[in-house]
Amino acid sequence: MMNEKVMEKIDTRGGLREGSGRKKSLPDGAKPTSFKLTDGERLAVKEYITAMRDEAAGKPIIKIDWERTSFEMVVKMLKPFAYAMICAKGGLPYEKVERLMKDAAMIAFKDAVSDYERSHNIKRY
Repeated sequence: MMNEKVMEKIDTRGGLREGSGRKKSLPDGAKPTSFKLTDGERLAVKEYITAMRDEAAGKPIIKIDWERTSFEMVVKMLKPFAYAMICAKGGLPYEKVERLMKDAAMIAFKDAVSDYERSHNIKRY
């Protein structure tokens, strides 16, 4: 009678190896599900799941409309400056002042981004 281990063919090509494959990106206990959603529903579900996981992890839930908030901040900062420029030029030309204000807002934004990248050691290509 032959030993079973002797009968097994050892194949070293391909197959699963320890540590191979895509790394786990879901929390423990998560099961993949499949159903059809519209784009709006998908975003709402994703947002809800993120909030649920953050709450379970003890993270504070902060909901901010970044676009609206940043626009309001820019308006509050640049409105007095724009008003002073218009008054200094006698009320004209509005187009030049508008272009300068847009440039100032863009420069401030790019400067803030570069400061953030520098403080967090983020390298851009």
